Amino acid sequence: MTDPLEEQLVSIRRYQESPPPNEACTCLWVIVPVLRRLGYELDEILAEVSDTAGKFPDYTILPKTPHTW
Repeated sequence: MTDPLEEQLVSIRRYQESPPPNEACTCLWVIVPVLRRLGYELDEILAEVSDTAGKFPDYTILPKTPHTW
């Protein structure tokens, strides 16, 4: 049985030769699929939402939980 994360990494290696055209595509094609393969649900991933310091990180994972990162 193969590791789902390893499968995703193999899948995104194709972008080494022809990378996504911009950051938004990188997020959509690479980052979100990896987070999903790691087991996070879509509602556990917030994109560009203000944090407690008033900054806008690219992603907040597990928002409103003791395990936010």
